[in-house]
Amino acid sequence: MLQCVADVKTAGMDVELAIHDVRQRYEMLIRYNQPVPAIELRQLRGLWKLWDRVKEKAHFTNFKLITIKSQFTSLALLEISDFADQIRKVSS
Repeated sequence: MLQCVADVKTAGMDVELAIHDVRQRYEMLIRYNQPVPAIELRQLRGLWKLWDRVKEKAHFTNFKLITIKSQFTSLALLEISDFADQIRKVSS
């Protein structure tokens, strides 16, 4: 789950640039009166909305996982501390 959220964050700018590029290409076709299927125009309008929903879902999921990540960090720190104590005992 965390990797998926990270992937959305990492790909963010690339995806937005790609959507922008596609939009510009269609705008050029329209500007020069080239035929563009209506379904493609609807899909193009939906790209930004879809990407926004993906980003929103990733952000919300990340927010929901804050307490879990905090608990995991606390547990990991305790285990590290216990391990360090065991190493000190063994090396003494």
